[in-house]
Amino acid sequence: MAPRRIPAAPAVPTEPGRVLATLAVAALAWTAVLAGCGDATPVARRNVVVITTDTTRADVLGAYGSALGLTPYLDALARRGVVFERAYAPMAQTLPSHATLFTGLPPRAHGSLENHYQLDERVETLAERLAAEGFHTAGFIGALVLEPPSGIAQGFEAWTQPAGANQKGMRSPDRAASEVTDDALAWLNGTERRRDAPFFIWAHYFDPHREEGGYQSPEGFKQRVPGEALMTMLEERATSGQFPPEVAGRLRWFAEEWRGYAAAVAAMDEQIGRLVDGLAAAGLFEETVIVVAGDHGEGLMEHGELQHGVNIFEELVHVPLIVLAPGDAGAVLEGAALDDVVGARWPAGEMAGRRVATAVGLEQVLPMLLLLAVADEDADESLWTPLRKGAEPRPDPVFIERPHYTQARLESRGPKYTWGVLAGVVLGRYKLLDGPDGVELYDLVDDPGETRNVSRDHPQTVQRMRSLLNQWTEIHRTGEPGSGGNVSAERAATLEQLGYGGAVEEGR
Repeated sequence: MAPRRIPAAPAVPTEPGRVLATLAVAALAWTAVLAGCGDATPVARRNVVVITTDTTRADVLGAYGSALGLTPYLDALARRGVVFERAYAPMAQTLPSHATLFTGLPPRAHGSLENHYQLDERVETLAERLAAEGFHTAGFIGALVLEPPSGIAQGFEAWTQPAGANQKGMRSPDRAASEVTDDALAWLNGTERRRDAPFFIWAHYFDPHREEGGYQSPEGFKQRVPGEALMTMLEERATSGQFPPEVAGRLRWFAEEWRGYAAAVAAMDEQIGRLVDGLAAAGLFEETVIVVAGDHGEGLMEHGELQHGVNIFEELVHVPLIVLAPGDAGAVLEGAALDDVVGARWPAGEMAGRRVATAVGLEQVLPMLLLLAVADEDADESLWTPLRKGAEPRPDPVFIERPHYTQARLESRGPKYTWGVLAGVVLGRYKLLDGPDGVELYDLVDDPGETRNVSRDHPQTVQRMRSLLNQWTEIHRTGEPGSGGNVSAERAATLEQLGYGGAVEEGR
């Protein structure tokens, strides 16, 4: 994994008032998109497959600069589609990010401000929208953090999730990527799917998520992780200051955490390849829009955090986003290495090989998907519209924040985290974080590892970006962190098993 590099982008605009006008309608804009799609003359429906990669940092993929060579299938998809180089999850947690992906709304608008919260049933999801358009909808979930009580299952006709019991007699909270792919392919090729209707498949892979005892992967995958390349990458990041001193002094020990994580990503990649191969074998690849999106990343001891959820540095919120839309059926990209992976089974998509440098948020995926799946090419102004014209999307601010933990929940993660709202905004080359410990500003072009707080050097930039962030939080008001969660004892136990427990009280 090479150090992160992003291209220079426009500086922060000088008209926060103009951005405020945009923000004021952002939470409702997606409904206009939906209405527009319904009124437009429909084109042939395209199937939709959304693959979500839980706990997957962008920089673990070759398509995003990794030198470890562990994601050949995702990299092949990236070469055949469009790569959004700077995609951001709204939170470094599973349910809030998935809810944003499937509603087009920030967590403050859809209600899932933490895994213990529930998606507001009044909010329409992508599955509900496509079902109304005649799509057959099916979800195949890797972990019970996304079970139906979370609200995320709204609109799905077919659904499978982890089942059985663990050693304590409780439900198994997660399952391997191979089981997710098995279920998805069984449904795709089975009698349950209506052949006269387009389909929407959601496949959720949970494998890179750390469990008690470390990261897990099938036998043989750890051996695929190149040790020398891994240590070179870690040493480079230690030298740049991305690891705190106590971590930099124990790189060999922490390298095993990285090895386990990378192996789990490799195992997931192989199963994603099997799923896409299944589409091709069924003759459906060229009729299907494929989206791969991460829900959040993983700390792996950068900035001193092993896992995720307590801060919003790049390793936790910068996620993969790859979109492949059907294009010329006979097109196959050149390159021996690529052909070794997929041969001619995965034709190149519309705008294959395009890379988007503008920062975007996961909430921008839904309108793009609706355009590609059900609408005329001029029916919507989504991210895809400027791409078709050879332009970059408009560089709007992207807002991120920490899950809304109770004070006890946050304190259970360690004494170094101060309770309160921690939010941020990314715009152009800068990223501003504003929380209970003060303001931080990072220049992501000069300092992609976020090692130098340059807020004192750029007071006007801080003022402008804080104004944008304050306007956004004013538009999307919420109660104090932890005030809106309502979780049953059963769901609290499930989340505890997944590592999302810690001072959870029923009814909080």
